[in-house]
Amino acid sequence: MTGRVGDVRTDDGTSIDIATAQNEDGEVVVWVDAEHGSMLTAEQARETAHQLLEAASWVEDPHIT
Repeated sequence: MTGRVGDVRTDDGTSIDIATAQNEDGEVVVWVDAEHGSMLTAEQARETAHQLLEAASWVEDPHIT
């Protein structure tokens, strides 16, 4: 199962979207879509890092909620 983990909206109107997805080899991976040059505050960077760690943990063990 794949799905959206979250997104972070930045002050400059850009966003960073994080999700789990299935690649062409059938593996579940972390997917990140970030607009080029997104500027993050320290709080936004921590939120992005938290969501990336959450997605990585889910990929390793999908039973983690």
